[in-house]
Amino acid sequence: MPDIVLRSNDGADHKISASTARLSRTVASLLQDLEASKGEDAELLIVPIPNVCNCTLKKVLDFCEQQRAFDDLVRASPAAQQPEVTRKTQAWRETYMKVSTDELYHLVMAAHYLDVPGLLGLCTDAMADHIRGKSPSQVRACFGLKPNLSPEEEDDIRRSNLWALS
Repeated sequence: MPDIVLRSNDGADHKISASTARLSRTVASLLQDLEASKGEDAELLIVPIPNVCNCTLKKVLDFCEQQRAFDDLVRASPAAQQPEVTRKTQAWRETYMKVSTDELYHLVMAAHYLDVPGLLGLCTDAMADHIRGKSPSQVRACFGLKPNLSPEEEDDIRRSNLWALS
């Protein structure tokens, strides 16, 4: 397999292995199409990623490379060491997800666009943790959203959905 370069929307190139690239279903599909059009003898495959900026793509690729390494470690480790591998994975993921709300938003969008299920799940769990226990106004403030309903419309919705608030 030739070298793979992912090119972000701002023109930055990231050289990665095929096994890492294939953790993204979108990239795996693009690779199949590019390999079919260029042939197996191509020295370099450049895959454009038009919806993801350089810094976010780098963060996504960090996740993919680490996930591939953890997957390899799980396959190579005896059953007795699996809990230790799981603890290391969990610790790395907790550290990885210490990002701002803005970064988290961009990661969710990139994970969805690139179809990286593990990252998307991790990001949506982090998003849920950000809003758990907060009121609607606190959630709006957290994500910089402006209310799109008048106070009368909000009251009407609350009255018609009392069952959800108990």
